[in-house]
Formats: sequence, structure tokens, C-alpha cells
Amino acid sequence: MIAVATSDTVEEGIRAVRAGAERSGHAHREIVSGAGHDAQILARGLPAGMLFVPSIGGISHDIAEDTAEEDIVRGCRALATATAALLHHPNPV
Repeated sequence: MIAVATSDTVEEGIRAVRAGAERSGHAHREIVSGAGHDAQILARGLPAGMLFVPSIGGISHDIAEDTAEEDIVRGCRALATATAALLHHPNPV
């Protein structure tokens, strides 16, 4: 569920997302992704990481792409937990 990149703010964001997934009790794994999206821009000054949820059948970037509602909820919980940790603790993880 986590994209790995380099920079202090990205590493802080990745640690927060990882901890959010762990604290939410959901299975997770780190992946290397070429995707940067807005995280590349935000990482210049803020903790930034990317969280991915699985697509049904592994189909991505296609009109047939779909994600199980349960996986969307799990991803939202992990993200909310990570965000709360970053907001409430100077060094959340």
C-alpha cells in the first residue's frame, strides 16, 4: 500500500502511512511505484507518501478498473490514522 521514494519529507510520509496501516490492523506491503502524482510536489515541504488500494483483478488505469468497497474503507482508515498522527505528533512514527 505504500510507494517508496527518497527525501526526508517523503520518508516521513511513508513512515506515517505504514504506521497508519499497521495501527488500522490491515494487511499491507511496500511497493516501488513510478507514480508521483501530487506527492512529488507536496514532498518539497510536507510529509508525503502514497497509499494504494488493490484493484479487482489487478486492472488499473482502465474503464474496467474497480475496487472493493471494503478495500476503499480500509485505505481510508489507514490514511485517516496516518494523517491524525502527522497532525498531532511532531515525530509520529
